[in-house]
Amino acid sequence: MRNLHLDRLLKDVKEVKQASEALFSSLTPEQITWKPNKKSWSVLECYDHLLVTNGQYIPRIEGALKKAEQSVEKSVRPFKPSYFGRLFIKSLKPQSRLKIKTFRIFKPKNGPQNLNIPAQFLAQQDELIELIKRADQCDVNSVKFSSPVSRLIRFSLGEGLSVIVVHEQRHLLQAQNLQLFPEFPEFQQVKRI
Repeated sequence: MRNLHLDRLLKDVKEVKQASEALFSSLTPEQITWKPNKKSWSVLECYDHLLVTNGQYIPRIEGALKKAEQSVEKSVRPFKPSYFGRLFIKSLKPQSRLKIKTFRIFKPKNGPQNLNIPAQFLAQQDELIELIKRADQCDVNSVKFSSPVSRLIRFSLGEGLSVIVVHEQRHLLQAQNLQLFPEFPEFQQVKRI
């Protein structure tokens, strides 16, 4: 990768994918759908939310990339987020204490029992990896797209990809932390006859 920021994002996405695969393979259907209360999300709902959110961002990034790839000018500059972009990315990081209310368009949609969500998320990660690799041929600062929330909000390619990755890291941690609840269902070995 020529762009150091994209190289870091690529490594982060691969880490999220690997950690998610480990999480999915270690949980039973009862555990993956368990939630501590009605207002909280289960592991499955955390990933459903990521699927829905990424499903809003990825096509917009794809469209911006297509336009940029047709451009004659191919420059690679270091990533430099705008003031708003930097604040938004920081607010989504796993370490952020800021609670952000989820917009309706980003709420989990696939149902709390849809056990296909892990496979769909992992496939989406492969798509995201390819987008990041393609973005390495573009100027991550000048290629822009509109936010799924409002056309008035615009992100650069670098900001949009950063938003996706830090958001995934945040919800991966949220899903992992569900296992720390004392009420989290214990793994029950099935007795063989």
